[in-house]
Amino acid sequence: MSQLKEKASIIDAYIRKELNALGFFEIDQYVFQKKLDEFSTGMIIIEKTDRRSRHTWFLSPTVGLINSRVEELYVELVDFIKDPTKLFTAMTSIGYLLPQADYKVWEFPINFSNEQIQLVVNDFILETQNHILPLLDKSLDLNHLLLLLQREKFGIMVFNNFKIPIIHYLLGEKDKGMQFINDVLNRARPSPKDPTRIIPLTFSSLEEISQYFRKDKDVKYYYHYLNFSVKYRNL
Repeated sequence: MSQLKEKASIIDAYIRKELNALGFFEIDQYVFQKKLDEFSTGMIIIEKTDRRSRHTWFLSPTVGLINSRVEELYVELVDFIKDPTKLFTAMTSIGYLLPQADYKVWEFPINFSNEQIQLVVNDFILETQNHILPLLDKSLDLNHLLLLLQREKFGIMVFNNFKIPIIHYLLGEKDKGMQFINDVLNRARPSPKDPTRIIPLTFSSLEEISQYFRKDKDVKYYYHYLNFSVKYRNL
């Protein structure tokens, strides 16, 4: 075993032990989950690379949240899901959820002793305890989760655009969700190829909608979001 791989095994063992102590357990390679309540699960994905340096491991975990109530409606309302078992409500690189709100990396040079590796792992765990766990706990409240998604504090906006109306619906605020959807549609709508041509309200395929709109905006995204809006309206 190379020195680089040997250090990776040591790093993995320390991280696994410390995350287990926080209640996160490995459900797949480098994917750790913690049950937060009846509907919510916290997730930490350990992303580690040597960036082809051959002398340093760089650790930049991703933090996620799965709310089963949100995801059940998401599966019902969208038409492009390939694997319903791998959905998440929000996911972000850990650094953007820390006070500095920037990309964060922990470094492990291969000449580090085991004690030095433990110190770096401890720093990652401390940040998780002080900032990530409280954020996940607050996200159990759908109102708080809604604010995080709206402010782009948590998640990716192209996905948040689907999750925000769903949360509004779960909060009994379907009209607010519909207003949000209409705002997104107005922003995302591509330019018509022929402004004088009557454009249908719905389309049966991506090929059909492509006959009506230019590619100055993402036609595929608009098509899927338009379908989502129709199903949401009919809830």
